[in-house]
Amino acid sequence: MAAVISGTVLASLFFDHADIKGELEGLLFGKVTQRVKDTISDSQINNYEVETKTYIYSYYKGDKTRKFHDRACQIDTQLVRGVTPEGSQVRYWFFCPPLKKKGHIA
Repeated sequence: MAAVISGTVLASLFFDHADIKGELEGLLFGKVTQRVKDTISDSQINNYEVETKTYIYSYYKGDKTRKFHDRACQIDTQLVRGVTPEGSQVRYWFFCPPLKKKGHIA
């Protein structure tokens, strides 16, 4: 399975990560598509290959006050539904630890 993300969405995600102090978590939204590739060789043997791709169209950057889950790892489904754009599905959850600044010792 391949994930396809546009340069604009990826650049925005990187920008938000570089701009924040501390950790960053969020949700990636998109769709999953499947396509069947059928090739026929000279010996008339059909080869089927199912190609699955996940297209990422947008993301939601969480804030420090509201988390998508609690300490018991229970998902806050109301929060997730509230931030999901219409017609999209939550495909992935992401977490980025704080960036270490050059010259600083953690």
